[in-house]
Amino acid sequence: MFDFALTPVIGIIALVIIAVIILWIWAKVLYRNVSPDEAIVVTGKRSKRKVVDGIDTEESGQRVVHGQGVWIMPFFQKAHKISLRSRAIEIRAEAQTNNGITVHVDAVAIVKVGDSASAIRAAAQ
Repeated sequence: MFDFALTPVIGIIALVIIAVIILWIWAKVLYRNVSPDEAIVVTGKRSKRKVVDGIDTEESGQRVVHGQGVWIMPFFQKAHKISLRSRAIEIRAEAQTNNGITVHVDAVAIVKVGDSASAIRAAAQ
């Protein structure tokens, strides 16, 4: 008689454990975290119009998250990671002077995306 009384309790405990596991997996998928040298651009929100000092300005529907995590709503928002590390770009040029001498120039330019939200938005485009 004692075994029949425990069967529903064990079933309820098993369902609660399964529900907790499913919620944990769902939260793991929806929460995005970035390292200190990355940023996330979240797209999918509507743009906002503001009037500041009589000037009509429009903010894009992009949200820039740098150095922290963010919740993403599936089907409505997308998250794009952008690296903020510096990059080396090799430049090779060949030119000719007025005297007819050919000059070969090899250079390396180091570029980096800025930390401001506008610089990250510009790099995302």
